[in-house]
Amino acid sequence: MAPVAMMCAALGIGVRLRVPQARALAARAGRTEVRLAAGPAAAQVRNPYGHARLDRIISHATGLSRKDVSRALRKGLVHVDGATERDGARKVALGGAVGVTFDGEPLELRPPPLLVAFHKPLGMHSTMADERGRTDLAAALVEQPPLWRDELHPVGRLDADTSGLLLFSSSGGLTQRLLHPRHGTEKEYAALVGGAPIDDGGAALRATLAAGVQTTEGTHAAALLDVVVLDNDGARAAAEETARAAESAGLRRDDGAPPIQPVATLRLSVTEGKHRMVRRLLANAGHPVLALHRVRFGDVVLDPDELPPGASAVVGGDALAWAERLAEIGAAQG
Repeated sequence: MAPVAMMCAALGIGVRLRVPQARALAARAGRTEVRLAAGPAAAQVRNPYGHARLDRIISHATGLSRKDVSRALRKGLVHVDGATERDGARKVALGGAVGVTFDGEPLELRPPPLLVAFHKPLGMHSTMADERGRTDLAAALVEQPPLWRDELHPVGRLDADTSGLLLFSSSGGLTQRLLHPRHGTEKEYAALVGGAPIDDGGAALRATLAAGVQTTEGTHAAALLDVVVLDNDGARAAAEETARAAESAGLRRDDGAPPIQPVATLRLSVTEGKHRMVRRLLANAGHPVLALHRVRFGDVVLDPDELPPGASAVVGGDALAWAERLAEIGAAQG
């Protein structure tokens, strides 16, 4: 069992994402949408936040090259809201508010989703194009329609040695609201840690994290949600799996220091997202992190067994409704 699966199983993190089943249903319905943390009020709402060049829309919808699209535009084969349009650079709102026809046939202007969930694998760097040629996010949205990809951007980042939920958004306002600490959006992590044995049910560590831990980047607090103390066999298995995963991802370093033995798996949440903050505050609290996996961002919950590393899914259901509320609040506040 991989370290992520071991941590999630030990902490009892529930199955909240049903990607294979939803993906099959979506395919039969001609959609690519998948629901995350779906509930009874899971109406699917398209969000026309994005715009795209007219020539790009036509190229993606028809499969024609840009050169052929330009020729069609010059011939007057493209109409926008009934009027002939020859400017391929014109920006058109996605979502159907504007009617576009090509040679008499209407084109579907599906808007990009408000949020896409991506399971970032261990070893992947949170940049769209890594200058050093390391594994990056270039292929993160390969499962999504090409027209959407340029309209989506990552919401923050995860370090290369951290795996788990990374969101992509089509709304700059929503992204700012999700990332700014004053809005208090929770990010939940599963962590495999070393350090002194935890023999009080985590009471002392819980109090320490709640009060705030001083680091070189400032004082940061966290809410300790659960603690599972590992026995000798569990610790040995976790150490072996973590080492194998790190080596497979190209992250293993041999600096001559003795390996840190795991003592527990933790589940904790934070409302800030500073660089390596979770690792810093746990290390300064006496429990260095051996493996870290993000399982939740706000109301979007990831189950690694259902959305495998490297896969992406459109956020729908209750999680989408939550994101839409935040986007509306942000728009109202300007």
